[in-house]
Amino acid sequence: MSTVQFKRPPRMPAPRTPGGEVHLEPPPEIPRNIPGNVVQKILPFVMILATLGMVAFMFTAMRDRGGVNPFFLMMPVMMLVSMGGMFLGGGRGGAQKKAEMNEDRKDYLRYLGQMRERAHQAMREQHAALEWVHPHPSTLLTIAGSRRMWERRASDKDFMHLRVGLSSHRLATRLVPPQTGPVDELEPISTLALRRFTRANSLVRNLPTQISVRGFAAISLNGEREHVLSFARAMLAQLVTLHSPEDVLVAVASAGKAKRDWEWVKWLPHAQHPTLTDGIGQLRMMASSLQ
Repeated sequence: MSTVQFKRPPRMPAPRTPGGEVHLEPPPEIPRNIPGNVVQKILPFVMILATLGMVAFMFTAMRDRGGVNPFFLMMPVMMLVSMGGMFLGGGRGGAQKKAEMNEDRKDYLRYLGQMRERAHQAMREQHAALEWVHPHPSTLLTIAGSRRMWERRASDKDFMHLRVGLSSHRLATRLVPPQTGPVDELEPISTLALRRFTRANSLVRNLPTQISVRGFAAISLNGEREHVLSFARAMLAQLVTLHSPEDVLVAVASAGKAKRDWEWVKWLPHAQHPTLTDGIGQLRMMASSLQ
């Protein structure tokens, strides 16, 4: 039986995995209404009473002198107009604060939209990096025979790491919540949007999840027979596609009907005994029991 030699090239670099931290900005605060003191509250009423008293005094004085000069009536009228402007100005001040709060809210929601796109970009990069390192079993055939075949070496951190499914992972770029004051002092809509943003973007769903096979003395699979066989074949396919027979050997012990399920393993170079031979070449490590 002939053997084709395959020389492993240097390992190709994987797509960049995102990292670092993003410190989120705090939501805007609600403008504080500072209550005026007693003098400020009663001053308008005092001015009104003083103006009315001045008007009455002028009418009385002018009448005693024989007539009312309209020119002297302009002063109290101007005072009344001035006080009216002060009242209106105070009302406009409240409306202005509300308008500014609306603009601050729009700016913050726009900022969260930008951060959301940044988080989604990190999710895409994290997904691409993990899919490269731990490819789906259906893509292993495209790796076999390519320069990525047997790319993992014993010195690599992911040596003997095998994909076992999908799960949720923390976002590789950590979202750091802001330091804020009491919640009741923050703009409520912006605060709720921040909470939802953090909750929705801190985890990345459906990412490849792996285990280190070397961390277990034995691994047992239980469940429906076809599901167990498919899962075991997928793990073995990853093992022999990404690891060289120089580093990993595969031996099969099966009997009866189960023997047919694993007959294909004998064609793997990983199943060749490193020293023993038989009549057709290297002895295949296929047995009916562990004895």
